[in-house]
Amino acid sequence: MLVSTLLEFALGYALFASTSTSHSFDSRFADTLPNYESFRDNVYARHPNENDSFHDAVYARPIDAKPELRVRGLYNLAGNDQSDETILGQGFLDMVALVTYVAANPNAAVMARYFSPNDAADVTAIFHTVEQMAAPGGFPNPPNGVRPTDLSQIAMSRASGGIPDLAESFDTSSTSTNPEIKIYDFGWSALWQRLRQSLQCSRDIGPNTNYKMHFLGSLMLHETLHFNNVAFLAWNTVLPQDQYPDDQPGNFPCTNKAYGPYEAISLNQRNSALAKINIENYVWYALETYWLNQCPGSASGGMFTAPKSNDIPSVCKQGLKGALSNLWCWAS
Repeated sequence: MLVSTLLEFALGYALFASTSTSHSFDSRFADTLPNYESFRDNVYARHPNENDSFHDAVYARPIDAKPELRVRGLYNLAGNDQSDETILGQGFLDMVALVTYVAANPNAAVMARYFSPNDAADVTAIFHTVEQMAAPGGFPNPPNGVRPTDLSQIAMSRASGGIPDLAESFDTSSTSTNPEIKIYDFGWSALWQRLRQSLQCSRDIGPNTNYKMHFLGSLMLHETLHFNNVAFLAWNTVLPQDQYPDDQPGNFPCTNKAYGPYEAISLNQRNSALAKINIENYVWYALETYWLNQCPGSASGGMFTAPKSNDIPSVCKQGLKGALSNLWCWAS
């Protein structure tokens, strides 16, 4: 579970005001994406959509003899309204783009910032596994009784409540019967407009590692990594419960968790064994690796400058004040 906890009195009014605002913009934003039916065709189509090069690159397969039996790795989005499903679906595609790039292009310098170099193969295996779980049919030849092995087995929904949580994963064991991810109102308010394509190198990325690198798909990645099967399938071993990736202890304000890039880097410096099983280390390793490729001119010397504290970069503080600004910009 990814949480952002600051003073509730600061959160209450602005959160509900922001949520109301996001609701009013949902239909307008959805109009900027491919229409709903085209999106569903992208994900569930019997044939690759020739107008969607990313979809083709990730999902293109020979035409099946019985194409109606094809399985896509998209989360189960049933029950969401049309506009929300479109946005969640695009967030899924953004997550796939993130893990696909990072799995194929490990960055040794960024790896050493977030993990022990000795763990590089295991770290990369995590991204390969998520990529496979998101592909048609899910992870190939999984052991019997293990679930989820295909992201379509995980129900994902926009959900009310959960203040001040961004999102939460449920039933995360290796034999889960009802695996689920909920994106709560606050996470939705912060990130529903932050799709990968909306971020601009000149405006959002570099020269420092900052929270504006974050997007809805990277939040989905965080929650997906809570499912024990990701590590079980990646590392081909059954682990004690406390050795699966999770949110490790840290000093992020008001949470006592190792959230955010500063905490993730600091944890690796203190205890690389814990860094290997801290979910945020994977998220920020992926974000830095991905954005270094996408925005090479945004980083000096081939690396973003690491944060020196948990204070939110001032560039992020737009339109809000004080503690609430920190909370909002950490999420967004």
